[in-house]
Amino acid sequence: MKPCENWELYKQTVFKYPEDFVLSKKFGLVSHENPLGKDGHIDEPTEKLSKNQRAKILGHLVGCSPDFQHQEHSIAFSLSKEDVIQIGVLWSQDAIFYIQNGKLLLVHCESYQEECLGEFTDRLIRN
Repeated sequence: MKPCENWELYKQTVFKYPEDFVLSKKFGLVSHENPLGKDGHIDEPTEKLSKNQRAKILGHLVGCSPDFQHQEHSIAFSLSKEDVIQIGVLWSQDAIFYIQNGKLLLVHCESYQEECLGEFTDRLIRN
């Protein structure tokens, strides 16, 4: 069962990343655009974060549809899956992405339902 309306679209996401982004074994990605699947963005999303959460920012990536017609700016965090989900909830997101041992997981913020989408590196596109 799909936990949210856009689940199938989220499963197709690819990620544009800057040349200086360093991959970590475990980190989460949270979009700060289109809260709850609706058009829009969060102004100054990091202002809502705790000092500890801000200190754990690894960098910025862009989650995209495979044809690049839809793009959402995201922030990568070196935090536990649970802590990244809490940021997703804070930013009114349906789901977050979590990378663990090279695998890309899609995790629903409300139900914690998750789905493994394969190797994260297969979804990366350098800016």
